[in-house]
Amino acid sequence: MLDEIETITNRNISNQYKAIVLVPSSGCTGCINGAEDFLVNKYLEKGKNGLFFIVSGHRSIKEAKLRLGQSVVARDVYLDLDKYFNRDPFLKGYPQVLFIKDGELTSVEEITPEASEGIYRRLLTLAY
Repeated sequence: MLDEIETITNRNISNQYKAIVLVPSSGCTGCINGAEDFLVNKYLEKGKNGLFFIVSGHRSIKEAKLRLGQSVVARDVYLDLDKYFNRDPFLKGYPQVLFIKDGELTSVEEITPEASEGIYRRLLTLAY
């Protein structure tokens, strides 16, 4: 899965990042809003590094900017306009986090209403 993501995004993710956050445009609205808020307000505005975000499902950069502002062109953000990540095994009703350690995928967790607080705390400890 990591190899496929690196090929699509043309990034060396496994050696640069500690987690990948996949943010769909449809599904659990509150969960998606929470992931977008985390991206903009807890990660980018705080000048953090170490996490990679894939924002999928938007039809254009303009549409994505209306929702997320300039964050869609940030270094740690890949805007999936081709909707490549809107299919299996990536497409889920919830944002997902792929945790990486020593260049290997260690776990995949969904950001559900029940799990969101713990996952965001964990992501903040991984970000630097």
